[in-house]
Amino acid sequence: MRNLYASAFSSTPSKPVMNMFSCFPRALRRRDKSLLFDIEILERHPYTTQTFTPLSSSSSLGGKEARYLVIVAPTLPSTPDSPFQQMGPPDLDNVRAFWAHTGQAVTYGAGTWHAPMAVVGVERMDFVVVQFVNGVAQEDCQEVMLEKEGGICVEVKEWEREGKARL
Repeated sequence: MRNLYASAFSSTPSKPVMNMFSCFPRALRRRDKSLLFDIEILERHPYTTQTFTPLSSSSSLGGKEARYLVIVAPTLPSTPDSPFQQMGPPDLDNVRAFWAHTGQAVTYGAGTWHAPMAVVGVERMDFVVVQFVNGVAQEDCQEVMLEKEGGICVEVKEWEREGKARL
C-alpha cells in the first residue's frame, strides 16, 4: 500500500482502512462483433493506492468462471479551472478494460481513474478493499459522473479461458 497523504493540501493525517463489499453481476452489450460495457462514473483516490481482493472462487460457483472487469483511464493535464486540485480529469478517449478472475487481486496506483468493480457472470463476487483515508472527501475520493446519456462505453475483448487479461 502506498500512502501519499503527506502531500495533500489539508495536511490531515490518514489511516489504513479495510472494507468488504459485494458486487453483483452486470451485463455486457454486443454490437456487431464487439462486446461493450457501459460506464456512468469514474473515480480516483489521489493520495493512496487501492487494492481489491476477491473472496469468491470459481469452485464456489459450481465450476463456472467467476470474472470481473478492471476499467481504467489515464489522466489528462490539469487546467486552472479543474475541480481536481493538482491532477487533471480522466481521458475518456483512452478508457481501457481488462479481464481478471477470482485468483487475481488488483491494485490501482494512487490517482488512477477507474470504474467501480464490474462483475460479469452468474453470481455476486465479494471483495476486500484496502486503502488509506483521511476523512477529507476531495482528498479521499474524486468522482466524475459521465454526462453523456448512458455514460460512455468501453470495448471488452472476449474472455480467454486461461484467464489472462488482454487489450
